[in-house]
Amino acid sequence: MAAYKSRASWFGWAGPAGGVMAAPVGGVIVTLTFTKPLRTSPQPAAAQFTATVAGVSRGIVSVAAAGAVLTITLAAGNLTGGQSVAITYAAGATQSQRLAYADGGEVASGNVSVNAA
Repeated sequence: MAAYKSRASWFGWAGPAGGVMAAPVGGVIVTLTFTKPLRTSPQPAAAQFTATVAGVSRGIVSVAAAGAVLTITLAAGNLTGGQSVAITYAAGATQSQRLAYADGGEVASGNVSVNAA
């Protein structure tokens, strides 16, 4: 199965290679893999993220952090090969609302887009 993959230095990812974003074709889940574990409590709010698929806005159903992986579930409508997916993160107003690493460092606001591999 093809997948959406990209290496990026977005979100303040540590390390020279950055993180990997993958969204399986035919699914609605995007995973962002960080080089450091993320804080898991409280979980990041879906409202802090936006998504577009092939330039069309797509709702975010849920966001969950587990270890170094952030899983973003998009609203209905499967992804197909060749589509581009863009995810944008805007930090919450208070520290408890922000996406953060387990070591306490905050993840910077930003965006990333990928195409089918």
